[in-house]
Amino acid sequence: MSTVAQRSRTLTLLAAGVSDVGRYRRHNEDRFLVHADGTLLVVADGMGGHASGDVAATLTTGVFEERARAASPASLANEEAVKQWLIANVSAAHTKVENHAQATHGCQGMGTTVVAVAYFLEEVHVVHVGDSRLYRLRAGTFEQLTQDHSLVEDAIRMGQLKREDAKNFPYRNVITRSVGQKAVADHKQFSPQPGDVLLLCSDGLCGVVPDNEIADILKGAASGNLSTICDELITAANNAGGPDNITAVVGLFE
Repeated sequence: MSTVAQRSRTLTLLAAGVSDVGRYRRHNEDRFLVHADGTLLVVADGMGGHASGDVAATLTTGVFEERARAASPASLANEEAVKQWLIANVSAAHTKVENHAQATHGCQGMGTTVVAVAYFLEEVHVVHVGDSRLYRLRAGTFEQLTQDHSLVEDAIRMGQLKREDAKNFPYRNVITRSVGQKAVADHKQFSPQPGDVLLLCSDGLCGVVPDNEIADILKGAASGNLSTICDELITAANNAGGPDNITAVVGLFE
């Protein structure tokens, strides 16, 4: 569990995170980061079925944390600098994971997803690789802000599969990008509004809990008890079967 707050000139970002092994996995390959000053939130999901996915996820969140501590205000002085810094974090994590895999017996083929949010200069910047997601609840509207890098999402985008049939797609768990394999990060940014709720999560949550149930739980974030909201999300995923590791990081702008 981790909880911090970061204040800009107009808004405060409160954040908390929880990770759980789920009901069937032997160990947890998910990792998350709520950076000490609240400006950086990260979720990484080590690739299930691959060697040392937990190592890849740990290395990746570690790179983000190290680079956040080393960053100077001057190096993040404008929006483009923040964007490039986040993308460079992904590249640095990819190199570290790739080098570790090549040098360590039993780690060949390891990788991880990553979704990261940076809050600087009153803008929210997002980068992601793989199928860990960022959602936003704004004025009652729940929206997925990232698009999965996966075979099932590719099939939907190309019109080969209807979204309502995705759960029956035989390769629904196959991702097309990962840190350690093909780490091409997508970036987007937006201006936060008071009351915005952000959810970064692994597919152990969004893969089993319906969007409307997740949204209903996030509506309770307005109380400011984000740790409780995270616990409720974990419970919902476990109640839905808990087939995978589950990680939720929730942020609230106020």
